[in-house]
Amino acid sequence: MTSHRRDGIRHDRRSFLKTVALAAMLATLPSSVRKALGYTPPKEYALGEIGGKNLYETVEVRGVCTYCSVGCGIIFYRQGDKVVYLEGDPDNPLNEGKLCIKGKASIQLFGAYNPLRARTPLIRVNPKPRPEEILKARDSNELKKVLEKYKPVWKPVTWEEAFEYIAKKTKEILEANADAVRAYHPYDGKICDSKKGCYFRFGNQYPVMIIAGAKLLNEEAYLIKKISMLIGN
Repeated sequence: MTSHRRDGIRHDRRSFLKTVALAAMLATLPSSVRKALGYTPPKEYALGEIGGKNLYETVEVRGVCTYCSVGCGIIFYRQGDKVVYLEGDPDNPLNEGKLCIKGKASIQLFGAYNPLRARTPLIRVNPKPRPEEILKARDSNELKKVLEKYKPVWKPVTWEEAFEYIAKKTKEILEANADAVRAYHPYDGKICDSKKGCYFRFGNQYPVMIIAGAKLLNEEAYLIKKISMLIGN
């Protein structure tokens, strides 16, 4: 029989069975006795309840997951103007009621579940750490001090202001830092800043790297691709 001690408590099969038997016995006692002993049974939810939310009192709204191109069906349970729960749509032939971790967590896209989600574009108004300061950091503690020194300060702006800011910065990068950007030949991987045929797409001689991620919608990714082709990627 294996036995382990953790935090002064013995853990083995016999102790586990004793604990289970004690819990079962407490559950059969009258509520007044359980209350006197300080025992609080786990909350039991009725049929249709999930985490204390009565789904029978909600409105079902069917939609499609926004994360990838599969198009999994989702059922949103709305109570008033808030989404309180979601699950995969069993009638959707693509996912048959199943959702990946991103689809399941997409409820955090709604403000009530994610207070940290930005409600408007933000522009940083304080300086960023200089590269030489970052390179001087000898360990994670020193790097943390540098980052804390330049903790971001954000200013809410309108979408029009954000687009103007992005266009201005992109223009500055294209004009001032062209010699700092390199491209690689698609076949042998060698650097080729001047040779023809170095890029998969036609564009400027000095391309600009655009990094995107899976948090983008397919439509947003399509637009980013078009923009990168326009300015030279």
